[in-house]
Parts: sequence; C-alpha cells; structure tokens
Amino acid sequence: MKHKFFALIFVLTALAAVAADSFARVSVYPVEKFKVPIRFIQDKEKPLHFDNGNWCKDPVERKATLFFQDITKPLSAETWTTIKGTFRAEESGKVQVSFHARYAEAEEARNWALVRNIRINGKPWVNYDLKQTYIHKSNQKVTPKGFWMTGKQITLQEDAGDGKAAVLVNHDNRLNLVLEVKEGETYTIEADYQAAFAPLF
Repeated sequence: MKHKFFALIFVLTALAAVAADSFARVSVYPVEKFKVPIRFIQDKEKPLHFDNGNWCKDPVERKATLFFQDITKPLSAETWTTIKGTFRAEESGKVQVSFHARYAEAEEARNWALVRNIRINGKPWVNYDLKQTYIHKSNQKVTPKGFWMTGKQITLQEDAGDGKAAVLVNHDNRLNLVLEVKEGETYTIEADYQAAFAPLF
C-alpha cells in the first residue's frame, strides 16, 4: 500500500510539472491554393517570440508561415492567459490559423493546454463559446463549428472546470480555422489559454 501511495504522489507530481511547463503557441500557415506572404508585427510593450517558418524548404511557403508564442513564463493551471499577436497580409487570400502549444523534441514532453475565446481584430470568432458542434468526417470527433481539429488526442471539453467549453491541445493536436485576408491589412489574433494535464488515452 505504501509503495502505491508514493507511486501515486510521483505521478501527480509529474503531471503537475507537465502542466506547469505549458506554453501557448499560435501558427499561421498557407491553406488551399493560397500562399499569402505575411509579416509579423511585434508589440513593443509585450514582445513575443516568433519565427517566420525557417523550417520550410520552399521560400514561397516560408514567407507564408509564422508562429508566435509567449515564453516569458509558463501558463497557469488556475487562471486563463491571453496570447495576442498581429500580422500583416502582403496579398489577398486565405490563411490557416492554428491554436496549439510549444514544441518539444520528446513527444511525451510536448505540453498540453486548454484554449478558447478566439478573437480576430477584437471581435469574437464564429461560434465563440464553442457550443455549436458537428462530427468531423475524417476523424469522427465532436468539433466546434467554424473550426476543425487535427491530432489523435485533441478533445473538445464541454466543461473546462468553470462551466464553459474549451479545446485540449498540444503541439501535435491543434484547433484550426481559415481566415480570409486582404492585402495590406493587419490581423490581430487572440486566444485564452490555460495549462492542462495530458489526456489519459
């Protein structure tokens, strides 16, 4: 019994550490036939870490890709943190915006987070409360309308502990939307994140 107790303490401590090391990330990618060049606009008062797709071999695709994240401190498991970043579209078209978490080399170290309250230029995105859902044809997952979800373990949680819905994400499990953009206009993406435990499946 004593061994089981200490094993449980160890597991809970490990889970808490994973949650404590969660960092939010938002990515913007080419979608469909579009490869819209985009430029990140840094907030001087609250700068974010960002990358313009340096891992992309195709230079056209590289200019159409970026991610931004706040790595100044881990997400809290008790309160919600807003991540906010702005980019400018150099051409008109469409982009994919993905909400996920930071990369880690080891798959088991890729932290988890809850995400919700998506806003574009200060306005709530379609199905802001995530209550309207559908069954996605490719993965048969319950998915909020206005979005699609990628990854085997991604889950829509109807109650994230406060009676409101959120989506459980990590680097490989993402909540996505398609945004139509116009040349020369800026787009500020906002989302609320909270550190979360890894799913038990």
